[in-house]
This record gives sequence, structure tokens and C-alpha cells, in this order.
Amino acid sequence: MNEWNYLNETNLMQLIEDAEQNPVCKAPDYLKNQILKEAARQEKPNSKISFLIFSAKITAAAAASIALLFSMPNMIQSEKLLYKAAAVSENSLVNHISQKTNRFCSFLSDTTNSIFIKETIQ
Repeated sequence: MNEWNYLNETNLMQLIEDAEQNPVCKAPDYLKNQILKEAARQEKPNSKISFLIFSAKITAAAAASIALLFSMPNMIQSEKLLYKAAAVSENSLVNHISQKTNRFCSFLSDTTNSIFIKETIQ
């Protein structure tokens, strides 16, 4: 060692080698078996249950979007009363909302069908 208590290259390599060959703390012998038994005991999540949870989330999202769509006409009518001077055509807004709703429902239907098809194939 030098004046600052640093190890030289050979002493450092010897210390590393010694630490790799003779560990200070050894894990208990039973630990490996216990971990392997616990890993084997745990089951994989059931794909049907995860699919049902996913379906419930999709249903909740669809219900929320439909609730928003039904509340939209009230908001549109109140805006029409407030901004009557803007001459916003109700028919064009309703048609626009109807088109967006149809696209959303088509997307939802296609996505759900593709999920069901994948589930039945597996």
C-alpha cells in the first residue's frame, strides 16, 4: 500500500480474486429449494379470466362513451341558444356526431370480433 492507503494493481487483483472465490456471506442451503418450490407452485393467470376482465374494461369504456354521446345533444342545444348568432346548423352537427359514433361503434365491433376470433382459435 502507498501513502494514501490505496491498493496497488496486484493487491487489488488478489483482493478481487479472493472475493470471487471465497464469498463473505453464503446463502442458506434451503433457500434455493424454497424459491424453486414457490416458483413451481405459482400458476399462470387464467387467460379466460384475463379476457373477461379485458371485456369488462371495454364494456365500461363503451358505456361511458355512449353516456357522453347522449349528453352531447343537451350541450349542443345549450350552445345553440347561447350562440344563436353564430348560425351553427344543428343538422350538420348531429350528422357529424352520428358519423363519429358510427365509426367508433364499427371500430369497437371489429376490435371485439378480432379478439373473440383470436380467443376461439387458441
